[in-house]
Amino acid sequence: MNWHDLIRELEGFDEREFFGPVREQEVIHAEEELGCSFPPEYRQFLLELGAGSVSSESFVGLGGPKYLDVVWMTRTLRQKSTKHPFPSQFLPLRTDGFGNYDCIDTSQPTTKGEYAIVEWIHEAGGQKGRTVAQGWFEWFHSILQMIREIEQ
Repeated sequence: MNWHDLIRELEGFDEREFFGPVREQEVIHAEEELGCSFPPEYRQFLLELGAGSVSSESFVGLGGPKYLDVVWMTRTLRQKSTKHPFPSQFLPLRTDGFGNYDCIDTSQPTTKGEYAIVEWIHEAGGQKGRTVAQGWFEWFHSILQMIREIEQ
């Protein structure tokens, strides 16, 4: 799966809205604010699409409304005082609407500078989520497939 394949797949959805492209300086600033470097595949999403939605699924990034801003969302989740705090190495990508998130786990490098995408269940606790993909492209493709299956 590569970026061009994902864009072609996105074009097959009638209901899609994205807020990019985002300037490189905005991405750098977000990295500085969060104290990490974004993996290459997520960085490409940020630069070209920013943040947005396909059908009923929203994707956290940059350039869109506050609830889709990765810096604001990460800080908000980290500041919540709950029994099971949001892990400091996670960056939220998508919520399921019930308080759970798919996240980049910056402590789990995979290949070519990528990080595992994990599912964080807010009631389960712990600092490690179930791995759902080895990188952002694989994860995004799986979410698009899920949307397509639901819409059929």
